[in-house]
Amino acid sequence: MNRIAIIFPGQGVQKPEIGKWLYDNFPSAKLLFEEVNDALDTKLTDIMFCEERFDQLKLTQNAQPAIMAVGSAVMQVLSTDFGLNADKFACCVAGHSLGEYTALVATNMFSVRDGAKLLHRRGMAMQNAVPLGIGGMTAILGIDDVSVIEEIAKAATGNAGICEIANDNCPGQCVLSGHKKAVDLAGALAKEKGAKAAIPLDVSVPSHCSLMSSVCSIIKDYLSEVEKKSASLPIIQNYTAKEETDPGTIANNLAAQITGRVRWRESMLSLAEKGVRKIIEVGPGSILKGLAKRTIPEVEVLSINSTSDLESAANIVSEGRG
Repeated sequence: MNRIAIIFPGQGVQKPEIGKWLYDNFPSAKLLFEEVNDALDTKLTDIMFCEERFDQLKLTQNAQPAIMAVGSAVMQVLSTDFGLNADKFACCVAGHSLGEYTALVATNMFSVRDGAKLLHRRGMAMQNAVPLGIGGMTAILGIDDVSVIEEIAKAATGNAGICEIANDNCPGQCVLSGHKKAVDLAGALAKEKGAKAAIPLDVSVPSHCSLMSSVCSIIKDYLSEVEKKSASLPIIQNYTAKEETDPGTIANNLAAQITGRVRWRESMLSLAEKGVRKIIEVGPGSILKGLAKRTIPEVEVLSINSTSDLESAANIVSEGRG
């Protein structure tokens, strides 16, 4: 049997009319989107589905619950319309940054309503932690050795501010986060060290660095308020790149993830060690497909972005059971 994992993307995959194909074609997805609207006491779908309001969708407090809603809607359709329950066909899940919350909704640790509220609050807290224009993030491409990136970040930290590794995404791709001046300096240093490119990211928040330290306690408080069940599938968490099912441990790691590195390369290697040979990416776009293939080239990855992709997922599950 081919072991199957499900992965969920993080912020940056938002686009105009995100999730509209699900809303328009599947009543089960429409109900889920309306549940998210109700939980947030706002018509988030109006922002998601209107191209003219894309600037609002890019705001962290809107983007995070919107991306979670799309991933959760796909999982709802797989279950309701295709008879595919995650805990029956997958061996584990993982999510990139906010994608961990989508993964935990998919494994029933959080309800959809609580997941939406948590991410809206998380986004607001992150947005308020650092004034606009002070922080920045830059992707460093073409340096495989993470220790070299660590040295660059350390060299850039000083009078210009702090610079830290936010994401170790795959071989040849790390993302730095911190004060904009320090991150810009690190980009220049990386090019001197042989990086193919240093690409500033269009973000309003310097995620996964110590500038977000004030958010950790806020997230802990929010997490303490919601009902948490044991996850129905193990989740490989960003903070440790290790498999967890205990709700208390998972919650602590979610809070630590705010300032901690997203260990996505290590997480994908953990999937390979578990014998995973097929991955289903659930959420907008296919960015995680590329990261997974660069880390474990032999893996087969399907990204779900259409009805035909849903049908392909059903075929993958059927083959795995055969």
